[in-house]
Amino acid sequence: MTVYISRLALCMGVLFSGALLVIHAQPYDDRTLRELFPDQCAVSCFMNIYVGVTTDQEALNLLKTNGWVKTSSVQLLRLPPSSSRFDDLAHIQWDWDVKRPRSLVINPQLADGNINIRNHVVEGIAFDSTIPAAALYHDLGSPSLLMLAPIHNRDPWLVQWTYQYERAQLNLQMEVRACPYLADVWMQPLHLFINFRPDFQVKTPNKIASPIYLDVVFNAQERRMCRML
Repeated sequence: MTVYISRLALCMGVLFSGALLVIHAQPYDDRTLRELFPDQCAVSCFMNIYVGVTTDQEALNLLKTNGWVKTSSVQLLRLPPSSSRFDDLAHIQWDWDVKRPRSLVINPQLADGNINIRNHVVEGIAFDSTIPAAALYHDLGSPSLLMLAPIHNRDPWLVQWTYQYERAQLNLQMEVRACPYLADVWMQPLHLFINFRPDFQVKTPNKIASPIYLDVVFNAQERRMCRML
């Protein structure tokens, strides 16, 4: 039985490595990502709204003049002050117009897009997409950070990986079933969250974390969650 389980684990590892090779080898149309994140914007901004730079009023004006956004839905909500009582907090939310890129998801129950404001400056931008995890991995490679956590101690699991840059972090979140884990993870649509890194001006040799090798982590995670070993 031990030999059988070991062979099964080995086969799963080979299949996973093969999946990564296929993701990298096949031609991929990246126009969807370029539409959302043009080169001049990189990952520190979205729709010309820059985290850590754009003010709340500038963000409101940009949203109300953007053809992707339903203008009447744009709202600025003032929030209670932070526990330190020094930070002025607010929140901007909006819904997408029908002329948006199809990779942006319309949610009938909740606001489609959200911006966190701290001291009148954009701190974070969040929205849902139909972009699968494999597409972002194809473009960005291995992430800097990886988090896996059960939701209410059962299926599904929350998977988040983070790409760290000097000015911003790009966080990708998805929900996956525990088993079969690898069959579920790559095609999940992503919730994207761009947030400002307030310490980006501090230059240190270890500023950018070493990449996480997803093949190693995901194989180990599947063996643990699915009790393959």
